[in-house]
Amino acid sequence: MNAMKNRVLDYLSSAPPSEQDGGSLRESVDPHRMASAAEQWIAKNPGVALGAAVTVGVFLGWLIKRK
Repeated sequence: MNAMKNRVLDYLSSAPPSEQDGGSLRESVDPHRMASAAEQWIAKNPGVALGAAVTVGVFLGWLIKRK
């Protein structure tokens, strides 16, 4: 799981800036810090995180089933 997380974070760090925003968003966002903040929030609020994950899963399942 950590290997996948590190791979995603490395990809986000090396992603080219979009031409529209001139790269300002990329320069102001640190993916490692965002991941750490998300992990801390999930640790503090596991019920809400689980509820959100279930909701997203049901919604995606509904979308897939529709087609």
